[in-house]
Amino acid sequence: MKKQQHQPQSDYQLTIILVNYNGWGWLRKCLLSFQDLSNWIDDQQGPKSIKVIVVDNGSKQDKSIQFKKKFPWLEWIRSNENLGFAGGNNLGLSQVKTDYAMLLNSDTEFLPNTNLLSLLENFNDQSVGVVTPKVILPSGKVDHACHRGFPTPWNALMYYSGIAKWLPKFKPVAGYRLSYLDLDTKHDIEACSGAAMLVRLSAIKEVGLLDEQFFMYAEDIDWCYRFKEAGWRIIYDPSIEILHHKHKSGQKQSDLATRRRTIAAFYDTMWQFMQKHYASKYSRLVLLLSFVMIKTLKKVKLQQERN
Repeated sequence: MKKQQHQPQSDYQLTIILVNYNGWGWLRKCLLSFQDLSNWIDDQQGPKSIKVIVVDNGSKQDKSIQFKKKFPWLEWIRSNENLGFAGGNNLGLSQVKTDYAMLLNSDTEFLPNTNLLSLLENFNDQSVGVVTPKVILPSGKVDHACHRGFPTPWNALMYYSGIAKWLPKFKPVAGYRLSYLDLDTKHDIEACSGAAMLVRLSAIKEVGLLDEQFFMYAEDIDWCYRFKEAGWRIIYDPSIEILHHKHKSGQKQSDLATRRRTIAAFYDTMWQFMQKHYASKYSRLVLLLSFVMIKTLKKVKLQQERN
């Protein structure tokens, strides 16, 4: 008697979006780690309750055939140009039919027995719009981008001056990394990282998609700012951990010119964020001093890279 094959459910609970730009090795490593999800079926039949969309963001090579053969459960979208992090994710988000979507970097990995869907329980509270797991680096340390406050002029000054590092538990100066909060307990935060964030679709419909004027960096913190402004809560839930091999598709594996463009983009988008959200909230003097600080930091970092 022929063994009956188990068929995956068609009523997905969550859609995961992965944006790839020439990072084929890391994308494969990430997709292989899906086997570690506690509700996965197998590599051929794919997910039980999770839909996975890969957006190839204008990579030099098209390896979709190889990947769809290895991972037949993938939904594949290819862009003929690099739309940036925001544009690539927006392309995937436009295809989401589930109530919740997750942005996931291609240089991340799930750990064994990860019950990813348990994070959806946070959305039982109708005020919650965004949930982030605890994102850890290969060193075992927390990727601080998953747990942070907004880069107000004060928070930026305290962080880049080093004062926040000297007094990490002193709330008035530790507002950017929120280091005065317990990283092992669930709580509200202001912003998380687009490397691993779950979002309520109805919240997206209210505040809009990622802002594509942020081509690289700050698009996630801008999105979080808009969610918070609209009254949505953002929850940090450390019960689930995700490994992040940070910068593997960015500056550390690129030539000097690309690394310099990446560094410049980081500081340029910081100023872009401040202009967008703080121009009407702070005096011109405060914004001018912030501009000088950012431009000085950018110059120093570019000089260090050149050396």
